[in-house]
Order: sequence, then C-alpha cells, then structure tokens
Amino acid sequence: MSDLEFSDEEGQELEKKFNEATKFVAGNVTKFNDGQLLTLYGWYKQSTVGDCDGNRPGIFQMAKRSKWDAWNKVKSTPKDEAMEKYIEIVRSTCPEEDLSAVSVKASANSWVSVSTHRQEDDIREEDKTIFDHVQEKNFERFLEALENCTNVNDLDENGLTLAHWAADRGQDAMLSELLKRAEININVLDEDGQTPLHYAAFCGHPKCAKILLDAGADVTIKDSQGSTCLDVACDDAIRILLTK
Repeated sequence: MSDLEFSDEEGQELEKKFNEATKFVAGNVTKFNDGQLLTLYGWYKQSTVGDCDGNRPGIFQMAKRSKWDAWNKVKSTPKDEAMEKYIEIVRSTCPEEDLSAVSVKASANSWVSVSTHRQEDDIREEDKTIFDHVQEKNFERFLEALENCTNVNDLDENGLTLAHWAADRGQDAMLSELLKRAEININVLDEDGQTPLHYAAFCGHPKCAKILLDAGADVTIKDSQGSTCLDVACDDAIRILLTK
C-alpha cells in the first residue's frame, strides 16, 4: 500500500471512513480488548501525527509506555496505509456494525485519551462553536467567539475546557487570550482530573507549557490515575520546563 498513490477523491473517501471508524471506537471502547485498543492507538497516532518521537516513558509509567510502544511499532508507515490499517481492525472486530451511522460522544473514562481520539465533525460553519474553532486552530473565528463566551471554564461534551483544547492543539496564542479572562481557572480539571498543563506536557507543546507555568499553573496536581504533568511529559524539553 505504501507505494500506491491516492487521488484527491480517494484520499477524501479514505479520511471519511477513518473518521467514522475513530468515532465508533471512541463510543464503543468495550467492544475491543486492551490489545486491540493499543494497536488502534498506534495506528491512530501514526495516521494523525506521523512518526513517534520523544523518549520512551519509564518502566513505572506502564500505560504511557505501552501506548508509546504501540505507536513506535508502526513508525515510518505512510498516513494512508495507517488509516487503512485502523479501519481494517475496526471492521474485522465489528463486521456487523454500520460505522457511517455512528454518532456518539467519546467516553471520558476510557484509557484511550479523548484528546487523541476526538474528531472534528462535518459541521456547517455557522453552527460551529468556540470549541470547534480551537480544535480547528482557527484563531480569527476563535477571537470572534470569545467575545460572546460567558465562562471559559465550561466543559464541552467530552469534559474538556477551552484551555485544555488549546494546550492539546498547541495553540499558544489562543491560550494567552484565554488567560486574559478574569474568570479563567489555570488549574481547571477535565473529567479525568487533568489540567491544561497535563495536556501541554503530554502532547509536547513547550510554548503552551511555559505560558501556563508563567501564569502560575500547579505542577503538583495529580490526575485520576495519580500522574502529575511531569509524569506524563513526552520529552526532555518539557521536563526541563516543569522542573525549573
């Protein structure tokens, strides 16, 4: 597959099927065993981010280590092939399911992080919320929507705030704008007990991490699994920031 070239139309169709598959997995985690979820995680990250980088998590971070290994195992796989592998696993596991008919929210309690599995739906531009603009990295529309946002600490349907999403997507400019709001809670928790700093650390966004730290983010807060932002930090650059 890696030697095949996809036309624009074929590529769009593949991405559509991939998005349908990821939405199905996010809402039907119990249909897959842990091994399948790890494999899916690896193919998902390869499809959406590319090759795994950063240091392998330590032996005492088994969940992070297992996910890192699953991703690193498929390193160098082209994006299109990775998406096809993901779809293949979902279809072979749930052959009777109509993936295109699925419309569900991700389970915030799943060990598969919401932030790594969240997909942007095909929403009409006029129906998009400020959360959509952050996820799509649309700074101009974000600023417009922010003027009408009454509380930036509100959680979306997946249990994340705007600050969590900005940190997740590496949107340091958006994060800076959010911090100007009087009501902002720099240590606001998502449904898994993680702060925006957890997201910036795990996703490898040093600019976002520094902005949060400069604003007084607490590095000692532990999530529901007992992990601090330092525990989930993806590389040495982030760790250095967190230990200054």
